Amino acid sequence: DVTVFLEADRDFHLNMLGLLENGRLVQLVEMLRDQTRLYGLRTLAEEGKLVTTSLEHFDLLEAVLSGDPDKAAAEMARHLAHVRGDWADA
Repeated sequence: DVTVFLEADRDFHLNMLGLLENGRLVQLVEMLRDQTRLYGLRTLAEEGKLVTTSLEHFDLLEAVLSGDPDKAAAEMARHLAHVRGDWADA
């Protein structure tokens, strides 16, 4: 369900940013995500990349909740390493 994915993905990322307690940053990212997230969505869904991407959120959340900044940074780097390319390629 692409609609559910978009809502959950948006909420996840904005809530993670919210941990920084920078409301202006959250608002800016929210606006940019809302303007760009539909691009390439059909291709990503058809290739199953949305599922893979969303499952990585569990690893990232686990790392943050464990209080391990090195693990969180590594999970974030792993996630970003392909997500930017996935969305750009789509």
